[in-house]
Amino acid sequence: MHGCRRPAGLTFALLAVCLSFALPGCHQEAEIQQYLIPKDEVVQQIGRRKLAAKDRMLVAMFREANQGWFFKLAGPNDQVTQQTDAFHQLVDSVRFAQQNAGQPDWKLPAGWRQQAGGGSMRFATLKIPGSDPPLELTVVPLGITHEDEQQYLLENLNRWRGQMQLPPIAKQALPAEIEKRDVAGRQAIVMDMVGNLQSVSRILPPRLAGRRSAPGRPGSRPARTGPPVEGHDPSVLACQPPSGWRPLRLGLMDKALYEVRDGERQIAISVRSAGGQLLDNINRWRDQVRLAPISAERLAAELQPFTVDDHEGKYIEISGPSDAAAAESIYGVVVDVAGRRWFVKMQGNAQLAVREKDNFRAFAASLRFTPG
Repeated sequence: MHGCRRPAGLTFALLAVCLSFALPGCHQEAEIQQYLIPKDEVVQQIGRRKLAAKDRMLVAMFREANQGWFFKLAGPNDQVTQQTDAFHQLVDSVRFAQQNAGQPDWKLPAGWRQQAGGGSMRFATLKIPGSDPPLELTVVPLGITHEDEQQYLLENLNRWRGQMQLPPIAKQALPAEIEKRDVAGRQAIVMDMVGNLQSVSRILPPRLAGRRSAPGRPGSRPARTGPPVEGHDPSVLACQPPSGWRPLRLGLMDKALYEVRDGERQIAISVRSAGGQLLDNINRWRDQVRLAPISAERLAAELQPFTVDDHEGKYIEISGPSDAAAAESIYGVVVDVAGRRWFVKMQGNAQLAVREKDNFRAFAASLRFTPG
C-alpha cells in the first residue's frame, strides 16, 4: 500500500498542469480552434464549387485600333476541354491585315464551320461538331471604352465571370487570371474560366452590361440617347425597309440591320461602312459562302452598276455551292459617299435570298446618307 502513495510535490505539480488547461485565462488553444474551423469550411466550400462546376469558358482578346476583338467559346466543361487545343490553334492563326479594314482573318480547325454574324453584335459564328447541339465560338468586336486597357479587360472578364456565376475579381488579381500569348508578333490575352453558365448569357459592351430598365413612373418616359436600339440609325441614314423585314438590335458596326425568317430559313440585311480594297472585301464574302477567291478581272465582269442616293455604286450576287447542306447566298451593293465606302449586304438561305432579291434592291436604292 505504501508503494502507491505519490510524493506531495508531484501531486501538486500534476494538479497545476491539469488546472492550467481548464482555466479561462488560457486562450491559446481556443484561438487555434477558432482559426481552423472557418478555414476548414472554406476549403470544403471551394471543393464543393469545383465539383459542382459543369461549364467552361475560353476567351481570347486581340486589340486592333480602337476595338477589342473577342473570340469566345463556352459550354459543358468536358466538351470545351476537348476543343482546347483547337481553340488555341484558331487563336494562333488570327491575323489582322491592313487592307482588310482592321478585321481579323483566321484558319478554321479541322471540322469547324463558319457562318457570318449569327447575332446582332457578332462578326462571325464558328460551329464546332461533335455534340448536339454543336458548340459555338463567337467572334465579337467591342469598342475600347477605357484608356486604361487593364480596366477595360477587367470589366469584360468580370462580366463573363458573372455569366459563369463566379465572383468578380479586383484589378490587382487580374495578372493571375490571364495568359499573354504571342501571335505572330501581336499579343493575345487568353482567359479560362470554370463555373456554371447562366441559362441566358449575352455579350454586351461593358457600359451596357449592368444597365437594366428601371420601372417607369406613371406619365414618365425614360430618356434615350445615342443610336436607336434596332432597325437603322437615322443620324446616319434614312431607308425604307420592306414590310415583313424584322428590325434587329444594331451592333457596333451596323448602321442598319434587319432579318427575314421563313421557318428554318433566315437571311440578314445589314448596312456598314468599311475600308480596304473592294476585291479583298468581295473575296471575304466569297469565303463566307465557301467559294474560292477571284481575280480583279473576274470581279470587274461580275459587278453591275447600281445607283444609291445619286451616287454610282456596284451590285453583285454571290451564291455558294448548291450541293451544300444549307446553301447560302450573298447579295451586295457597294457605294462610295462623301469619302466613305458603304456595304449593303443580304446574306443567308439561298432560296430565301432569291425571294427577297427585289426587296433588297429596292431597300438599297432607298438609302439616303446624312452628310458629315
